[in-house]
Amino acid sequence: HSVLAQLDAPRDSPIAAARAHAEFAHLVSAAQSFLSYPPAALERFGKGWEALLAEKDLAALAAEQKAVHDSLAAAIAKGRPPSPEEFESLRADVVRLRDAVATLYGAALRAAAGRDHPRLGIDIPLVRLAGGEEAPPVAGKVVAMYHTASWCGPCRQFTPGLRVAYDLFRHAPGVREFEVVQVSWDRDEQSFSDYAAKSQAPWLAVPFANRKAVDDLAQRHGVVGLPSLVVVEVSADGQTTKVLSSDARQELLDFVAAHGG
Repeated sequence: HSVLAQLDAPRDSPIAAARAHAEFAHLVSAAQSFLSYPPAALERFGKGWEALLAEKDLAALAAEQKAVHDSLAAAIAKGRPPSPEEFESLRADVVRLRDAVATLYGAALRAAAGRDHPRLGIDIPLVRLAGGEEAPPVAGKVVAMYHTASWCGPCRQFTPGLRVAYDLFRHAPGVREFEVVQVSWDRDEQSFSDYAAKSQAPWLAVPFANRKAVDDLAQRHGVVGLPSLVVVEVSADGQTTKVLSSDARQELLDFVAAHGG
């Protein structure tokens, strides 16, 4: 139910008008991520996102976006907040568009998963995060792909625990060879370099210049937020990877706590 319909103040009072304005502004703001082209949720699929979807689905999306855009524009043109009934109708339009975008995201994710993806450490060369020199092969290893960025506060909180786990795994007897590959979502190379210099993390990284690989890895494993830790097993010949955990953050922190990290 609309908050507007539950207001105690008379509908023509200044307080009710202010609340109505605020709620309508929030709805318009929320709609923006679904009205952009591509919608924000599909941006991680890169420039080829449309190729992942059927033409009829793209046409349906465009029609849904136009309908929502037009209804919001008409409401704004009235120069007043919508009535409770009008607001609920607009909200239903935005929710319908949101659900349509979510459905398309799922379809794009399935299509991307069915593609032949570049091979980690072969088609996607890796470097040492600190120093930038060429990295050793990851074939036959268990690899934790750490999606992170310098601007991500939760990432800065998680990284120390990952560093402890890295050291524990690397030195534990009888444990398979383990590596971490940092997948940076930083927006510019300077931020990437500063983050690497500050963290002094000993693990590997996808070079900043290879933004296509970052998008590919995010698509392949359905990463839409940060931080994310996807653990895979790389075959002995390096040709294939098998996902062991789609997000191992809590498992890793539990391991660190259990081993006195």
